[in-house]
Amino acid sequence: MDCLKPPKCMNVGANLSENWRKFKQSCDIYMKVSGKTSIESEMKVAIFLNLIGEDAVELFNTFNLSDADKTNEHKVIEHFEAYCVPKKNVVFERFVFYKRDQQDGETFEQYLTDIKKLSKNCQFQNFTNQMIRDRIVLGISDLILQNRLLQIDDLDMEKAVDYCKAAEASKTKAKNLQVKSVQGMKPCKNKGDKKSKTSEGGKKTGQFNYGRWARRHGPRQGPAFRKKYTSCGMFNHFSVSCRLLNVRETQESEDIDIET
Repeated sequence: MDCLKPPKCMNVGANLSENWRKFKQSCDIYMKVSGKTSIESEMKVAIFLNLIGEDAVELFNTFNLSDADKTNEHKVIEHFEAYCVPKKNVVFERFVFYKRDQQDGETFEQYLTDIKKLSKNCQFQNFTNQMIRDRIVLGISDLILQNRLLQIDDLDMEKAVDYCKAAEASKTKAKNLQVKSVQGMKPCKNKGDKKSKTSEGGKKTGQFNYGRWARRHGPRQGPAFRKKYTSCGMFNHFSVSCRLLNVRETQESEDIDIET
């Protein structure tokens, strides 16, 4: 096959267990696609050692294997597995899994990927999906969505994932609409009387009357001059003159139709 590519040599440096997992998976795929799964064990070992690279072969030479075991595919894989993936502290691995919560700014997809990865070291066996479901419900940062998920009697991992993805997509869409709405509005301006007041003698004083404040002052002398109103980000006005004051902020989570 023209598209068939052998796996890359295994890196025996840092993160050895993960490098071994990736190489072994790639090697299994290569052997299956190339039609070599049915050949004799001695030939499989030769192909395996040829693919794994010189550094890993040197590691293989340190294994205390008999001549018969050196040609036994299962024995060779077993020794590499024992060396590259040392025995894990299951209690510690589960502790890390149970403490994993969704972080600020972390997408649900990123959170889901990480807890699935952590679950592989916890030996949950047939309960893996249930434990991931529980970790989703307990660890998501959206408390409103969390409360809704807790009300579903037949909630499984697939449903929990679907609801969380839908909620995140809805929230992102709402934020984008809010940004467009605010950007489309004109900047706020103070609503002063365009005409300046005149003194008793009939001369213009150069002062303006601001009805909402019941104050009079000259141009560029108002209490809000050069001050920034934090709610809208504009200058030269306070909340009483803000045009964006009545714009409601979109809720962090929109309602999702969930059957309880």
